[in-house]
Amino acid sequence: MARSRPASAPPTKSGSSGSVGPRRQNCWCTLAGRTIAGVEVLERIQAWHKTQLERGRDLALGVRIETLRERPGWSVQIDLAGTALSGLKLAPYKEGATERDWLAYRIKDDRFEGIGDPTKLQALLFAFLDLIDRTVAGMDRARQRDKK
Repeated sequence: MARSRPASAPPTKSGSSGSVGPRRQNCWCTLAGRTIAGVEVLERIQAWHKTQLERGRDLALGVRIETLRERPGWSVQIDLAGTALSGLKLAPYKEGATERDWLAYRIKDDRFEGIGDPTKLQALLFAFLDLIDRTVAGMDRARQRDKK
């Protein structure tokens, strides 16, 4: 899913003129019709994790990214306990069916669990961020209904 920026993707953020520093090269990830920059995916995961820690979340809980041992690929586990996502239910999701193109994720025991082929790390992280966005949007709609 990670690939170079498609022609239809939004332009990258440009730094101030004359700035010196490493140039970020964005990869773009598309999942469920949404596209997001790879650098933004990592920045958002970092910000989410930092926010959870600032709210007093147990340091033993967190984000784990590992390579699979059974076959080439990635494993992402993100603990939801102690977050607004705690107790969330999600039906298992699977995509692709070949040795070179596959991805799956679910929530089990208050933990987001995702696995994917060697090109799917960014897509797995994006799937988690999309879950956050959809959950928060749903919570906001529920609050608005309760106010009426």
